[in-house]
Amino acid sequence: MPPSGWCPRGSDSDHQSLKSKFGYTEDLDHELRDIRSDISGCDDKIDKVEEKLGDHIGDTEQAIKRLTQHVRLLDGECKSNGGSDDHGRGAK
Repeated sequence: MPPSGWCPRGSDSDHQSLKSKFGYTEDLDHELRDIRSDISGCDDKIDKVEEKLGDHIGDTEQAIKRLTQHVRLLDGECKSNGGSDDHGRGAK
C-alpha cells in the first residue's frame, strides 16, 4: 500500500518535498538507468565467468580420469612384473 500523501503522477509539492529530503532529484531516473545498466553488465560478466569455470571443471575432471587410469595401468604393470606391495621401496 502506498504511503499516505503519495501521488502516482507526482506533483510539484511532492517534488519539492523530495528535493528538500534528498536534494537534487531530476537526475534520479538517469542514475537509476545507469545503475541498472551496470548491474546488467555485471550479470553478463558473471555468466561468462561461470561458463569458463564450468569448462575448467570439466577439463579438470577429464584430466583426473586420465591420470587415475594411467596410475592403475602402471600399478597393474608393476604387479604383473613381480613388483611387491612396497612399490619399489625395498625391504627394511
